[in-house]
Amino acid sequence: MKPFRTVFTALGICFALLLGASSSGWSASDEPVWLPTGLTGKTVFALAVHPTDGAILYAGTEQDGVYRTLDGGNHWTAVTTGMGATDVLSLAVDPQTPQTLYAGTATDGAFRSSDGGEHWTALPLSTPFLYEWAIDPQTPATLYLLAYHTLIKSVDAGEHWQACGQGVDSFSLTEVEMNPNDPQELYLCTMLGVVYRTRDGCASWNSARVAMSGISALAVHPRVTGWVYAATTKGEVFLSQDGGQTWGEMGVLPETDVILLLKVHPDVPSLLVAGTLSGGVYRSLDYGRHWTPCNNGLTSKTIRALEMNPVNPNQWFAGTDDGVFTITFPALTPQAYLPWIARAP
Repeated sequence: MKPFRTVFTALGICFALLLGASSSGWSASDEPVWLPTGLTGKTVFALAVHPTDGAILYAGTEQDGVYRTLDGGNHWTAVTTGMGATDVLSLAVDPQTPQTLYAGTATDGAFRSSDGGEHWTALPLSTPFLYEWAIDPQTPATLYLLAYHTLIKSVDAGEHWQACGQGVDSFSLTEVEMNPNDPQELYLCTMLGVVYRTRDGCASWNSARVAMSGISALAVHPRVTGWVYAATTKGEVFLSQDGGQTWGEMGVLPETDVILLLKVHPDVPSLLVAGTLSGGVYRSLDYGRHWTPCNNGLTSKTIRALEMNPVNPNQWFAGTDDGVFTITFPALTPQAYLPWIARAP
């Protein structure tokens, strides 16, 4: 749950296969549909999926703490022992020891669970509004946490914390994103249109102006070295191919909207998915140049969390203001996406 999403709370994938003459590759009758899971009627700020078992999913909710499903979303159980009913804005799973979880709340600090959410222990952190976690996949005791007007770091699984944003205009931070292939490299974006990068684990930062509008989402490509995407509060998408030093605009959503979340498919370099403030989910097959909405079945188009099943990348989960939804898309074939990969920027 990023800070920008919290602001709008206080104020109140689309798979288009682009085959033949059709812009979406589907007729209206066979377009995939979002299905509600067993968790409905709740505002869901955060989702986290088990890294090796896509049936295990955690949801952070408004005023109800954390819920867990062990069967892909059919049944959910509140797992709040030691935490209580609170606003859970962010969740993270230890990639090496998935029974270890972290939760960030709006006003009650941070929590850690060592048994898959059955029990939670408060961490020594009083900072409010804990929006987003980044965990070092190689050394999972190293945590980064985007909080209210600051970025903080722990090297001992949350037992001690230190400020980690010297030289960054922290007042308007909106997201932190880690390079999964180089955990020393992190990116921060701001509502001032600036993206910051560190390559030494937060010791020093460089910056580049990306857009005149605020940067509301980031995505580091997990397979293509140096590729970083940035999305804006006006629905624009930018791409850097040199690790954030220079940027170029790729495209814009067909309807102006705030892009709250941006995801890159790990196996298909040209495939992007975006979750928005009021327009639901969009998908692009051509590096963000063109976008198609995919919202059939959604009863809320405010997308506050968006996660892919790491075991089955055709399945996605969305956290909305009306619970958790899931969708499974037809498997992408090389015939569908290779023509777009050939048109790389």
